[in-house]
Amino acid sequence: MRVFPVLEIACFSRRDAFVAQQAGAHRIEFCSGYASGGVSAPPTVVEEVCRGAGVPVVAMLRPRPGNFVYSEKEWAGMLRLLDQYLKAGVAGIAVGCLRPDGRLDVARMARLVATAAPVQVTLHRAFDLTPDPLATVQMACDLGIARILTAGRAAGALQGLPVLRQLVAHSQGRIEIMAGGGVRSGNLKQLLEKSGLCAVHSSARVKPRSGANRDEIRRMREILEAVCSQK
Repeated sequence: MRVFPVLEIACFSRRDAFVAQQAGAHRIEFCSGYASGGVSAPPTVVEEVCRGAGVPVVAMLRPRPGNFVYSEKEWAGMLRLLDQYLKAGVAGIAVGCLRPDGRLDVARMARLVATAAPVQVTLHRAFDLTPDPLATVQMACDLGIARILTAGRAAGALQGLPVLRQLVAHSQGRIEIMAGGGVRSGNLKQLLEKSGLCAVHSSARVKPRSGANRDEIRRMREILEAVCSQK
């Protein structure tokens, strides 16, 4: 079975989205708040990005920084924002709702998947906080979630390689496992070869405040395609 490489670039501005598209990203995740790990961007900005992008745009559905246990008020706001994002023309939603004990909030995630359909849902790095990652993969598959963004329960994807390998083996192609967390061209080849993955997520920043870097995106795409063409 042929493996198709996927390079998703996390974009935090219109400029990032333009650079990502021009440099060869396969998909864009759009959000605000780089310093806080990404939160929801204004729907008007998301709509502008969707109109101008030549690649699929995934919008981050995260109302605030911090944990992923949301109050009823926050939950109601997320549903309203989801509706606005769908009207804006997004190709996907990145979201993660957890219970107070750290397990996936299956009821809320099921509601999001059903409401978003046929738009795809990504379970973002809230996944890395769940107590049993293999059980969470099964839950995600059962819910119809399209992909999981993960660093293998580590600070960065390279450190999480042992868990990433387990997730790839356990998923058996039923769901896309996408590595994110410190992924850059300098570590990408090692990550791909040792994990078995061909989907990666990166901000492509070479400096913290520099924004997405065009050359870095091009280098990552070249490495991704070279390694994955051999799988």
